[in-house]
Amino acid sequence: SKATVSVLYCRNMYSVSFKYNGLEKSESILEREADDVEVRLKKKLVAKHGLIDDDKTREALRKSFINFDANGNGRVSLQEFIRAMAVHSFVDMDDVLEVVFHKYDVDDSGSLEYDEFCKGLYGLIPIPGASKECRELCRRITLSLKANRGSRNLVITLRGMDNDGNGLLDRSEIYAGLSSCGVDLTERELDTIGHYFDRNGDGRISISEFSHTLRGDINMWRTQMVKLAFLQVDTNDSGGISFTEMREAFRADLHPDVVSGQYTEQEIVDEFIQSWVKDPDEEISEMEFLDYYKDISLAIPNDEAFTTLVKQTWKPRQPIVPPSDIPVRITHEDGSTETVTIEREALSLNYTKRSIEVHLRRQGYADIAKIRVLEP
Repeated sequence: SKATVSVLYCRNMYSVSFKYNGLEKSESILEREADDVEVRLKKKLVAKHGLIDDDKTREALRKSFINFDANGNGRVSLQEFIRAMAVHSFVDMDDVLEVVFHKYDVDDSGSLEYDEFCKGLYGLIPIPGASKECRELCRRITLSLKANRGSRNLVITLRGMDNDGNGLLDRSEIYAGLSSCGVDLTERELDTIGHYFDRNGDGRISISEFSHTLRGDINMWRTQMVKLAFLQVDTNDSGGISFTEMREAFRADLHPDVVSGQYTEQEIVDEFIQSWVKDPDEEISEMEFLDYYKDISLAIPNDEAFTTLVKQTWKPRQPIVPPSDIPVRITHEDGSTETVTIEREALSLNYTKRSIEVHLRRQGYADIAKIRVLEP
């Protein structure tokens, strides 16, 4: 019998689907390899330093990051993290290390506090992404939310319950918020959430950290579309969107409920503005704008539908044109590197890293060792 393999690239992971005799089996290859890296790293530290004391091996790991902390602030970027891990013989596996990095970048800042990484690796502090049990629970919650406008309804619900505005809720409030969005948890599952998201043990959970874990990330294509839309709506180029700008730019005429006659355009605009749960005089940052689209991205099946949604939602100062070129860094078999650009139209709308490599090989790049897709 034949087995067919298809590869999807999403949220910094390869998800490989194996079809054998009509049955489908899926597993996140990079996530599994990232778990393996963590196990191997601890074994390497013991082998290298001859230590069986976790405190000492953890300190040896922490010190190995210091030389790569360019500004001495206790944090490393993704590239600095990859270079630091190369010292421990983890090389030519940037994609796997990127998954490890994002597991421990719990605040989604784009930099990693390496002391926290070391403590999390040895289980001294709870890291949601480092726990298989927590990851599987969050996936189940995410799948339940997917059928209901992604995670956006949950975010709105939780923020509405935050009466003192400090961005924190207790466990019972998290349970109530999830329940109102159709997600029922067992007592053990609620304990898991409390353990991994109540980071300082005071009985309260950060709404932003919890929702960030559930929403995950969106691919480069969707990210660039959202950023382009943000620039169009930010008419005074202040770096933030006021509610006045949002009202003027928001298109309600194509909303399904307006088309059906169920609601007026004004009612849809008002409902959309209220969903941000912010004071009227506050501005919406690019990160908040991006987070909004991460929340609803789960419920949108493909990039084409996502692109259509973004373009139809806003009245741009000029047409929102998707980025045309995709920069790719090629590492050749001899170790040399070069950066090339691929026209977006040359690839399918839901392109993958593998499809980019195939395209490059067809263009004559035969000695590719690996590629890395860069931000446009």
